[in-house]
Amino acid sequence: MDKGHNERTDKKLEMKEYVLSIAVFFVTIHNLYSQKIIRGRVIEQQSNIPISFVNIGIEKSSIGTISNQDGTFIIKIPESRLGDTVTFSAIGYVRRQIPIGLLQENDIVNIFLNQRTEVLSEVIIFSGKEKKKNFNLGNRYYKGGLNLNPAEDATAGASVALLIQNKYPSYNQKLIYPVFLQNAKVRIADNTTGDFKIRVRLYDVDSLTGLPANDLLNKSIVIESKIKKGWLNFDLSKYNLQVSGPFFIAFEWILEEDERNKLKEIYREFEKSYPDRVQMDTTIVDGQKLVARHYINFLPGTSFGVSLIPFSLSNYQCFSRTNSLGEWKRAPYIVAARVTVSNQPFSR
Repeated sequence: MDKGHNERTDKKLEMKEYVLSIAVFFVTIHNLYSQKIIRGRVIEQQSNIPISFVNIGIEKSSIGTISNQDGTFIIKIPESRLGDTVTFSAIGYVRRQIPIGLLQENDIVNIFLNQRTEVLSEVIIFSGKEKKKNFNLGNRYYKGGLNLNPAEDATAGASVALLIQNKYPSYNQKLIYPVFLQNAKVRIADNTTGDFKIRVRLYDVDSLTGLPANDLLNKSIVIESKIKKGWLNFDLSKYNLQVSGPFFIAFEWILEEDERNKLKEIYREFEKSYPDRVQMDTTIVDGQKLVARHYINFLPGTSFGVSLIPFSLSNYQCFSRTNSLGEWKRAPYIVAARVTVSNQPFSR
């Protein structure tokens, strides 16, 4: 083959690569500018005080975030979802939904939420003859850690939920509903970032889907900690919260926008530098194939202890969502979380 032919072939290849680069460039530019970026602040209607860590997003989608501590937020809406509505949901407040078309892109929008009026439930008075009994439920097994993938903005309201039931292997025949919540805890497998924030949430069980449904708490309970490993405890006794059957205990990562961006960048750099250490793992749970991305020997941020052993997967149910108001899906692991319930409410 002559030299001239080779040169012509090389030029054709270079031209194809050039055209491909131009096409990729314009696709990137189109994707960048074909989204609506909404900036704003969530404020309490009655007091004009900013509301921290509000769940914001398009329900049951991958589009979701949380407000910062000062109530500010940024959410990016792709062109394909501009006809949807954005939901603003905060514990203790009336949920609000706003059509995306009504939210101005170039302005700082103020979103006002009204406090929810709570109807006090009946309080059961126990005689002094009945001894107070505490019962421990949930999963205590763990090996390894879980930190939902920040490279895909997963920590913007990501959470895991464990179904709490009085059944084997935590069954106690003396436990009779209704019971009162005393304490909840989750295992911190590793913490590489110093201070971190976790919110505990309680949900009832959807009777049709078996998924987490309505909030049982009327107050946002966020703990800030710096422990490296160990059990992180949440005192629930002062709320005198009564449950009449199975429920979900959930734990939500609380990261503000700058923290999320820093963590996402760490994961992106790792993926570029060590692509061979990023793999997709598949687990079969109840006949369903569950896929999760796994980073080999790499887990920056704050991770929860989880169990992947067949015993845990057979005897517990765990669900997760990767962003605020996202769709709950069966998890290929069981988070290490426990609750203490009592036959009597908290008394001072």
